Amino acid sequence: LRLDPDLTDEDLDRGIILQLDDLPEEMSRAISREAFLRDLQWCPRNFLHRYRLAFKDLDDVPREAIAPLPEDLRQAMEKLEPLDPWSASVMSQWMDPTWRCKAWAEIDVIPKQIADENIRKEKLERYPDGREPIEIHERRIDPYDGQRYTMDQLLEKYRDSYSERDIKSYWKHAMQPNEYTAVD
Repeated sequence: LRLDPDLTDEDLDRGIILQLDDLPEEMSRAISREAFLRDLQWCPRNFLHRYRLAFKDLDDVPREAIAPLPEDLRQAMEKLEPLDPWSASVMSQWMDPTWRCKAWAEIDVIPKQIADENIRKEKLERYPDGREPIEIHERRIDPYDGQRYTMDQLLEKYRDSYSERDIKSYWKHAMQPNEYTAVD
């Protein structure tokens, strides 16, 4: 985690939404110190789990490795209460150790109407005063000019000279992330 050094204490107190450009947009998450500490009560570690790896080997034979949820993450999930019947059905699949998870392209997507309503309820519960966290996009230093850029700014800067793929590779491999210091 690298925080923008230009953030003020007030920004940090409100919470921030991290937009990590190396991850899909859906994985961005609003966080605050209070949310982090609250989450530690039901899950003692980062809840990230690689459940399926599928690929074709050099002979074009499909290969697959599946790892069910480890016991500590299963115990954490048992403490959760689904928001709606759709979420309950998905959660019950994950809790079943015999369930074979699907490929990304086959995973059921929560219906938009249910998702929108859940988001509305969660925002109302989390931010009753209507003050939502600010959104932060990671910035990295371009070694060419020494300036800090978000991924979007870098794409804009170099779009006429390089392909999007090349620019993203440059971002990932040549541009050093900002240094940060953890604070209490």
